[in-house]
Amino acid sequence: MEKTANKRVLETLFKNRIEILIVSVLCAILAVGVTFFIPKKYTSSGIVFPTNSNSMKDVANSTFFGYEFQADRLIQMFQSQKMKETIVKRYDLINYYEIDTNSKNWRYSLSKNYNADISFKRTKFISVELSVTMKSPELACDIANTMMSYIDTIRKEILYENIYALQNDLSYKIAKNQPIVDSLLYLLSNEKKMAKPNQLAQNIVSKLEENNKNGNLGLGDEIVINAAKNNYTFKTAKAINEYYHQLSILSNLKKELVQLKEKTSMPFPRIYRVQNAIADYKKTSPSFLVNLILGFLIGAIVTILFYSLKIHWNNFSESVSDE
Repeated sequence: MEKTANKRVLETLFKNRIEILIVSVLCAILAVGVTFFIPKKYTSSGIVFPTNSNSMKDVANSTFFGYEFQADRLIQMFQSQKMKETIVKRYDLINYYEIDTNSKNWRYSLSKNYNADISFKRTKFISVELSVTMKSPELACDIANTMMSYIDTIRKEILYENIYALQNDLSYKIAKNQPIVDSLLYLLSNEKKMAKPNQLAQNIVSKLEENNKNGNLGLGDEIVINAAKNNYTFKTAKAINEYYHQLSILSNLKKELVQLKEKTSMPFPRIYRVQNAIADYKKTSPSFLVNLILGFLIGAIVTILFYSLKIHWNNFSESVSDE
């Protein structure tokens, strides 16, 4: 029974092949006609290589570009909210997409159109290719070049945001630690001569003088030596130990701060721009050929489906009548 039904379907389709072909051709012609009313779009592309480091010294001492993970990070920065807000504002994309900001889902509509027209991909050469598709070839070109220029600003802001936060933290700790060191030094400087220095005091003095054989003693070392010579008691020894402990902390904090300031004072390494975007006046969409094929296929599928359903309906009606 099933084979007979399938045979009838095939026979009907073959019998009506001319009608199916005519409908398919008409749909293809209609699709081509509709293509004339679809706004033309143009694409501009650019290619960049990521740097292998955010340090100018490292980049200058290396001939390698970035690796896969650095290319992926660069894509994430291209897709960042900061980049999107900058491009939308600079090129007034809200009006370009004719979005009503009074609508509740206007942000969703903006993101949907933005993501559809601007895309990024990592190439097999570990570079990043960005493509911008717009109704104007000049607009597509300008947006692509702006994104390649602005990406370094975003990279720098992200990196330096953390560095500046660390600088502020170090400055706060230094400001908090400096009075402690100064107060301990002041306490030691006020030690009066009470007795001859004992052997332990002499050992401390000898060690300090040995560490400064060139005679270039710091102010703090001279005060510690005088305090040890004047009155080396348990209180004095505790103050000296605490002084050098706090001084070590302060010195390390200042060293870290200097290193950070050196890093921010150096030029920031820029991405490598391999290909700038140019205005390409050859439209990328809509495609007459694609729409022609789609129209033909849709017409053929709809017509075949219509005849198939018609045959099955007739079979069903006949079976009900027989019963």
